[in-house]
Amino acid sequence: MIESPDDFFDNSGAMPRVFDDQRRFPRFYLRSCADATIFPLQPDAEPLRCVVLTRDVSRGGMGLMHTAQLFPGQRIDLVLNGNIHKTLEVVWCRRAAENSYSVGCRFKETEPAQDQ
Repeated sequence: MIESPDDFFDNSGAMPRVFDDQRRFPRFYLRSCADATIFPLQPDAEPLRCVVLTRDVSRGGMGLMHTAQLFPGQRIDLVLNGNIHKTLEVVWCRRAAENSYSVGCRFKETEPAQDQ
């Protein structure tokens, strides 16, 4: 992480816009920890269960911080506050510092559970 933990978690509210921002929806700081299950791109590999930091949220997606590089198309099942479940798809990933990656994700629709 580039900034100190105190600086990271102190941010709140709407994020500042930049003049060439082409986002469809405004972003808001969302500084928290979340449980994540990260699915690899290889179908036979095991998913990784871990904790990630959330950076921001918008109507279209979320920004995360993770200790390993992720790749576009990877699926992440996220659990916020122990009961809010979201499915994300990695859109981009950039190295922020040693063992720290900034990850941009979009929300994916989940299929409703089928009664058996």
